Amino acid sequence: LTVLSAGMRPPVDSKIVHEGWLMKRGEHIKNWRSRYFILFDDGTLLGFRQRPENGSYNDPLNDFTVKDCQLMKVDRPRPNTFIVRGLQWTTVIERTFNALSPEDRENWVNAIESVSQSLKHESGLPTQLEQRMKIADPSPRKVSLDDFILLKVLGKGTFGRVILAREKQTDQLFAIKILKKEVIIAKDEVAHTLTENRVLQKTKHPFLTSLKYSFQTSDRLCFVMEYACGGELFFHLQREKIFTEERTRFYGAEIVSALAYLHENNIVYRDIKLENLLLDREGHIKIADFGLCKEDISFGEKTKTFCGTPEYLAPEVLEDNDYGRGVDWWGTGVVMYEMMCGRLPFYNKDHEKLFEMILTETVKFPGKLSQEAKSLLSGLLMKDPNRRLGGGPEDAQEIMAHPFFEPIDWQALYEKRLVPPFRPEVQSDTDTSYFDQEFTRESVDFTPPAQFGTLSSISEIDEQPYFTQFSFHGNSAQRQSFHQFDDIMDAKIRKVQNMSDGSKKVDAGTKTSNGRWNSSPDRPCHIAEDSLLCSSNTLTNYRGFFTFSMILLVLSNLRVALENFIKYGLLINHKKILLDYVAHLISYAHVNYWCRCDYFLKAKGGVTDFAPNANSSSHKSYPANLTIFNLYYFILAPTLCYELNYPRTKKIRKTFLLKRFLEVLFLPQVVFALCQQWIYPLMMNAVEPLKMMDYSRMLERMLKLAVPNIIIWLINFYFLFHSFLNFLGELLYFGDRGFYRDWWNAETSQYFWKSWNIPVHRWCVRHLYIPLLSRGYSKSFSNLLVFIVSAFFHEYLISIPMHIFRIWMFAGMLAQIPLNVLTTAVPKSHRIWGNFLVWLSIILGQPLIILMYFHDWYVDHQISRMTPASAKSATCVPNEPFC
Repeated sequence: LTVLSAGMRPPVDSKIVHEGWLMKRGEHIKNWRSRYFILFDDGTLLGFRQRPENGSYNDPLNDFTVKDCQLMKVDRPRPNTFIVRGLQWTTVIERTFNALSPEDRENWVNAIESVSQSLKHESGLPTQLEQRMKIADPSPRKVSLDDFILLKVLGKGTFGRVILAREKQTDQLFAIKILKKEVIIAKDEVAHTLTENRVLQKTKHPFLTSLKYSFQTSDRLCFVMEYACGGELFFHLQREKIFTEERTRFYGAEIVSALAYLHENNIVYRDIKLENLLLDREGHIKIADFGLCKEDISFGEKTKTFCGTPEYLAPEVLEDNDYGRGVDWWGTGVVMYEMMCGRLPFYNKDHEKLFEMILTETVKFPGKLSQEAKSLLSGLLMKDPNRRLGGGPEDAQEIMAHPFFEPIDWQALYEKRLVPPFRPEVQSDTDTSYFDQEFTRESVDFTPPAQFGTLSSISEIDEQPYFTQFSFHGNSAQRQSFHQFDDIMDAKIRKVQNMSDGSKKVDAGTKTSNGRWNSSPDRPCHIAEDSLLCSSNTLTNYRGFFTFSMILLVLSNLRVALENFIKYGLLINHKKILLDYVAHLISYAHVNYWCRCDYFLKAKGGVTDFAPNANSSSHKSYPANLTIFNLYYFILAPTLCYELNYPRTKKIRKTFLLKRFLEVLFLPQVVFALCQQWIYPLMMNAVEPLKMMDYSRMLERMLKLAVPNIIIWLINFYFLFHSFLNFLGELLYFGDRGFYRDWWNAETSQYFWKSWNIPVHRWCVRHLYIPLLSRGYSKSFSNLLVFIVSAFFHEYLISIPMHIFRIWMFAGMLAQIPLNVLTTAVPKSHRIWGNFLVWLSIILGQPLIILMYFHDWYVDHQISRMTPASAKSATCVPNEPFC
């Protein structure tokens, strides 16, 4: 870095020019941090949390150089503020400092200017920053709406409008998307808007819309983008009803090329639809609207936000499963199906029915489609994302290698050397005949807010906290780096230190090592984080107590573990393991059967199998790819549903694995300890009320059991579904970690049962629900049967360790059916009461079931073996009421 963040230490012979306390404003977290800065005569500016002792300048928190810098004195957002402007690689950036007083600011500014000028005269050359600022200086000319002539409205939506405009300076045409801040904030779309800005800034591809500028006014956000005069592909398909396979092949290839570029940069688009596909003047595709993009998603990485357009949603999104890059290939399949068939593959005005069609129905093709087109669309519209064309690690390469795209020269396509099948017929640069006249007839005028009275852009200092660092200038000289610089310790320091201007006591002055007097104190008189368990914002000074607590926890758990091992031995129930294997084998047998049917169907129809990894030398069609190894891995994997290929992680995260291992080791001991110290006395003292059918005491026992039971149940849930299954998945490089969803937010009983145990739910849906639907049974009947089977097995698992099974207890579980009806009937505006009923059923229902089972178990296994006297004495534990 040439100006800021020098990444170096001052030479031994460097002299201190100035030093003292300053408040520095963070780049990402806009809070002020107290730092002790030292300026050396070689331009180095180092910042420390405390004043360095004995001339030791190791490990500074800030490491800058003021060589080739510019200075500005401002009084916002705080008085006595100054800004140092310099270069980070090729980007002009600024760092903001606040001095203790006007005199202190003047001293710092003079010292920095003196050092900067001295270094400039030594070199005898113009500074790199001066040269750079001649090329591009964002300060003298702020781009604003006043720099454009607004011509026509191209489109309109909830958040604002898209307007065709001509830049006055260059006479170029641009499409300006103008969004209202208040609407974006009110509808909680800030994150999506900022994502669109980031993606537009860092992407450059011939088939993606490019960004020229982004800036903001007091009440609006503005994206100045490349103008695609050919309009939306949706507009053209409405006119022509259907595209030829050749034309679809061309558009599809350009879409695949653009999405491949995004995926290579770990971006998932998530909103492929005809309305977002534009045509430029030559007839090439331009993908627009990046608001739903998800960043940092590579192969194997997942996200789970439910977003998109209903008709284009992939099955994995509808099932609330985690999903990855494959959703883009599903969307590509939908739009290519629309182009070639003239309709959507699945459509219903009722979204609930539409979603059911997407999840369960097979795609139907018109007879006129070629076999290659059917094969491509079948692969792209595969419901299982792991088997979907493009769903493997090769991503777009699988699609590019498909026979449907055999005529495409991909390099020539990228270089725009292929002639588009259609070129928009525009009469002039401002011809908007391919846009809806409903919009183009509207006036482009809008009124600025009264308190500002102008549409000029505002500076970064004036930006609202939602939209900091929004502005962007599209020439390469000022393209923002996405590895933005901040304090060296920003990744580690997240706490906020909002210290007021008067929070420091200023001494008369101290003498520095070089004999000069420093007007600032050695350090603030008191730093809050030195106090016990506190800082200015959050608890931080707790490391010693944390170590102390961990030692006590380990020792106590080891004691409980040893006691339980001596008393009970190793508690592994063979019936539970056997039941798990049975579920695995059923799934394995079903998938083999389905694959055989699919294989013979394809063989009969002459359609080639293009499943993921089809181009890999190791890939083989069924049945050669269903090996014994697949079965062995499946039996060990933390899932009940067999797949031909599972998403795999790249490596084992050792720290993550260690955390899960420690949880697996210690959480059962915590449960044992709670059971022994809390549950056992409660249960023993519940025997007599149950025996005597004393309902008031039975109710008191149940309520007393409710709190410890729910605590133990939550610990057990975390142990099994988070700690143990993630530990196993990490060891096996198993990437599909959707073991549970947010059942704690369940507003209906049905959502709770679907969410708290995803492996069992998936198994029931795949091997019970879908087969029942395919055999003609109704959705309601299938749901009811799945619930009964699920309830039976849950009740059976409870009965295994107690060696009893009561069918009437199973009938009690069916009370969940009227509970689901009740919670579903709660109006949407009062759904919090549905969540209340779900939690109430768990908190009170579980202790009721446990008390009943314990009573039967105790009578069958304990009382019958005792003498009358010992039985009477065994039914009460001291120190409990009602003894």
